[in-house]
Amino acid sequence: MNECDIRKGPVERTLTSMFRLKAIDWNSPKRERKEFIWYEERWEGKKWLGVPIKNPIDGHIEGKYLEVVTTPKLDERTGEHIENTFAGTRETYYIPWSKKNVDEIIASSTKSDKSGIRFTIMFDMADSPDGFTLKIRNYFSYD
Repeated sequence: MNECDIRKGPVERTLTSMFRLKAIDWNSPKRERKEFIWYEERWEGKKWLGVPIKNPIDGHIEGKYLEVVTTPKLDERTGEHIENTFAGTRETYYIPWSKKNVDEIIASSTKSDKSGIRFTIMFDMADSPDGFTLKIRNYFSYD
């Protein structure tokens, strides 16, 4: 997208897929599981001559990211904090699920209509009443 010239037109964002799931809210003090959404878009733009860019971006993700987790490293003699060390990563979601949020995301997309979007609901083992059902995905329409 570094070839994109917004003077020749805006970046056109087309919503292709939207996902709904329950996940741990890492920003919450109690770490409760909440419903979130994340989605994928296709970005298209034009070059400085007004010609469309050959390779638009497919699969741009909004609503989740891979968070780096660190642990403090302390001085063994003084107990003073020296630095943070890498302790792994975790997926973090930041768009809470609501019909209003879904409708706003669809409305802000350039070329999207509700019928062309793939809506997926992801179920985790933690969401199962018996706790044994495997992770599954189901596809739904907007309705």
